[in-house]
Amino acid sequence: MEEEDIILFAQLTRQAPAPLPVPLVTPQYARTNRYMSIEVDLSVAHTNKALGLSSGITYLWVTIERADSPFTYKLNKVTNNSLIGSVGASVTQHEFTEIYVTNAAASATSRAVFTVGWRD
Repeated sequence: MEEEDIILFAQLTRQAPAPLPVPLVTPQYARTNRYMSIEVDLSVAHTNKALGLSSGITYLWVTIERADSPFTYKLNKVTNNSLIGSVGASVTQHEFTEIYVTNAAASATSRAVFTVGWRD
């Protein structure tokens, strides 16, 4: 083999360098989804009744799981527009700290159940 052939052979047979290890990135903390259900007695009339959500928590979603009678609800402030409460209604990607419920008195067993969620 001539010198040029040896150099070419060495270039063709050279192995690729080993890939560098990818550093594992660990977040400082993992955010966990949390939720709770809140039941409202619709047999009693309410006008902008605050549900009394935990202070210090910013809620991110709400779903109505049960609605035995008609009612409306507002997020954050009583001056906001009313939303109609119906089973399966959901508000997502909207930050709120309180829910206000308004309804006329209904039958003795009428209930509404809200599920609210947040991350901590």
